[in-house]
Amino acid sequence: MKAYLAVIWVLWRRDLLHYWRNRVRAIVGLTMPMLWLFIFGGGMSSSLSQGNTSLIDGISYVQFIFPGVIAMSLIFNAIFSALDTVKDKEFGFLKEILVAPVPRSTIVFGRSLGAASTAAIQATLILILGPFIGVHLTPVMIMLLLPAIWLVALALASIGIVLTALFDNQEGFQFVVNFVNMPMFFLSGALFPLGQLPSWMETVVRLNPASYAVDVMRRIVLTQQHIPLDTINRFSFTIFGHNVSAWIDIIILVGFSAVLLTLAARLFSKPK
Repeated sequence: MKAYLAVIWVLWRRDLLHYWRNRVRAIVGLTMPMLWLFIFGGGMSSSLSQGNTSLIDGISYVQFIFPGVIAMSLIFNAIFSALDTVKDKEFGFLKEILVAPVPRSTIVFGRSLGAASTAAIQATLILILGPFIGVHLTPVMIMLLLPAIWLVALALASIGIVLTALFDNQEGFQFVVNFVNMPMFFLSGALFPLGQLPSWMETVVRLNPASYAVDVMRRIVLTQQHIPLDTINRFSFTIFGHNVSAWIDIIILVGFSAVLLTLAARLFSKPK
């Protein structure tokens, strides 16, 4: 057991050290969220105001997309962080780990925790932008958001780990990641309410793990802004006619993580 934990810790620590040594990544990583919040969000808020259109009762559009922008950071960082594993496969480092007398699942868990942790740290930095766009940060909101962010990061990192088991070169991995990331983001409800969607789009939204990530974080943020539950439910989607609650979001994300990490461990265990 100690050997297994040691392998997980070494891989986890290695990813954290890479992140810490590349501090420019943290600064540059805030650029895109700032563009979405201050330029896109601000522009949409102005357009809606000029048109006398009330998209969201009692909530500015920037406040509405704030949890979605956090999810955007997690989607792109958590999945793309798995690129380090592909690099290790290309340059032979992963082969040295695979010959260690430990189950392949320990390698999957170690790399997943590393990717999830770096993505969660990057997403947490976005919280400092909240007060500048009218999102009141309460201690309760932060205490609830932090574990939610980490859970979402782990769920999304598991997608990247599965993809790394399927690709041996960086070019193929990057192409598929870009193909996966954009639809996940735009069909997650990060930028628009999920009520009154076409039936085919509702089906895609329900199958999209990012939808549950956005929903749980939006519920936490808006609840702490004292927005009524009925209003929050208007922005969400339903399953079998029932509104998705935060607990359902969490259960689905936990189950999704468990399934994909198990799948990744099996894929890494197959001889090539």
